[in-house]
Amino acid sequence: YLRVAAPDPEADARMERHIAELAGVSEGPCAAAADHIRLSRATSSPAEALSLASLAVQEDPIGTEANVNYAERAMAAGNADIARSAWLRLAHLDPTNPALATAPAQFRIKSAAPFLEKAAIAIGSGNLPAAKTQYDKALEADPTCYEALHGLVGILYGQGDAAGALKMAERANQLRPNRPDMLFWLGCLYAADPARKADAIRAYRLYLQHGWKENPDNVASVRDWLEKVEKEDRP
Repeated sequence: YLRVAAPDPEADARMERHIAELAGVSEGPCAAAADHIRLSRATSSPAEALSLASLAVQEDPIGTEANVNYAERAMAAGNADIARSAWLRLAHLDPTNPALATAPAQFRIKSAAPFLEKAAIAIGSGNLPAAKTQYDKALEADPTCYEALHGLVGILYGQGDAAGALKMAERANQLRPNRPDMLFWLGCLYAADPARKADAIRAYRLYLQHGWKENPDNVASVRDWLEKVEKEDRP
């Protein structure tokens, strides 16, 4: 049931909304996040401000204000790595967000769209090596491009490079945690390695927990695999 396919932007957007609903994400920052943002701006200690800003992002992980504040507090604390991560996260969550224009030049990302379009054309014509080249270029332009990572998982797996596919899948899951499509990939890739059975179980259970039901065949196969493993593990 594993196949290589070009990312579907509409399904991608539906999935994002579904995950946000499951997580109880609101349009604006929650009260706790808003409080931590306010406190991070009020304190005179850069380290304390960064710590408070980090709490705000944990409470409102897809919020514009929380992520921008986190980036600004990181810069004030002299932590360029955290600042870069925050700006890139915001760029991946909302590429058209006007707040991105305020990011320092070194943290601004280029558009991966032209490369994604060429990759989709290559996949449509069955030219997977060309598609891989375009996905690689997309990641060079935008290291947070989930669609490129998603595409590379399937291509690398199809080429027999399970280790490479797993690396891309784990990277994608770090960017957008607990997306059902990537949880399914992670479960499949972990399940192929007996030493990673516990990781496969965790990924598959999260996949079922998030309840994405657009692919009932995948849901059924995951449940069958988990039931089989549970039976094997019984004393």
